[in-house]
Amino acid sequence: MHIYAQLMGAYRLGWFGALWRTGYVTMIMAPIAITLFIVAIFLLGALG
Repeated sequence: MHIYAQLMGAYRLGWFGALWRTGYVTMIMAPIAITLFIVAIFLLGALG
């Protein structure tokens, strides 16, 4: 919801444009965040 509201306000998008871009950002950023988290867990396990 926060990303959606930020896109609507910051870029003055309509509801459809903001919703579409929110889904796109989520599909791109979520796998990157999960991958970095898993790598961090492995590194902490290997170094600890």
